[in-house]
Amino acid sequence: MVELYIIRELEGYIMSDNMKIRSIDELREAQSAAAANGSSIPNYNDWQNIMSELEEQGIKSTGSYEGDMALRNEMQTKVMDAFEEYQKVAEKEADKQKDEKVGATENITKLTDSDSDQNLKATFANATSSTIAADYMKYFHQL
Repeated sequence: MVELYIIRELEGYIMSDNMKIRSIDELREAQSAAAANGSSIPNYNDWQNIMSELEEQGIKSTGSYEGDMALRNEMQTKVMDAFEEYQKVAEKEADKQKDEKVGATENITKLTDSDSDQNLKATFANATSSTIAADYMKYFHQL
């Protein structure tokens, strides 16, 4: 009966508005008090991990397991949303660079085709002028 009273008192310590657990040290003290009474805080290890994550991010604990869990879930959701947004931007940038490379390759291909056409025209012009010059020389020598 006394043990039940102490556990209820400990639960009241954890859950009362003015005595909420706000730090990892307070959580450890509460766990020690519970252990001294042959009990433990439900989800102690999970709550300790959650409080550590929040502390690393500079976020204050809500003082309850449920509140801290919700806060961590909200934080993780925001991080995932930001990561997905970053991925979309990165994919758009990669597509843009790919399109630019394809466009540059097409331009080079067009220039190469144009150069080939110019070479063919020049070769034909040279051959024609050479033929004309040769015919002219042949007729010139016949006179």
